[in-house]
Order: sequence, then structure tokens, then C-alpha cells
Amino acid sequence: MLLGPMGYPWAQMGVASPADEPVSVVVSVSDEQVERIEGLAERLSASGMRVTNVLKGVGTVTGEISRSKIADIKRLDGVSSVELERIVQLPPPDSPVQ
Repeated sequence: MLLGPMGYPWAQMGVASPADEPVSVVVSVSDEQVERIEGLAERLSASGMRVTNVLKGVGTVTGEISRSKIADIKRLDGVSSVELERIVQLPPPDSPVQ
């Protein structure tokens, strides 16, 4: 059981456990499954992932899922890897750092 900062279970504190918080993920599809990526996206959805993009050209599916369910989708046939989505922001073109 995950405990909150005061040592109480998260549910007793009236907030969701960090394991239940949705996180954005990028699922890489194995090469042999890319042609059937739509079926994998349906299985990911059935496993609790809210699929936002199916990118057949690069073999990835993006979406959100509870941290506690990441291990479940990693075990699905056709999943090569699951990574937390990272946001990269470049400085403006006129910025002194390039």
C-alpha cells in the first residue's frame, strides 16, 4: 500500500495515489506488429490506456495510462517498449542560446 506524506493511505487523505495518476506514454511497436498497429491500439485501450495517436509510419502509439498499469501494457504481444513521454521545448530563434 502506498502511503501519503503524512503516513496515511492516499485514499484516506481524499486524493488519488500517485500510482493511479495518469501519465503520458509512448508505446513502441515491434517491427513484426507494425502492420497490425490498429489492433494493438485496441488492446492497449482495453488495458486502460487512453489512446491519443496511432503513428503507423514510425511504429508508435501515444496516450495516457495510470502508472500502476504500465507493467500490464509492457507485457502485451507486439509492445517493444513503453516510455514516459518527454516534452522538449526549444528556445525561440532570436534567443542567445542556440
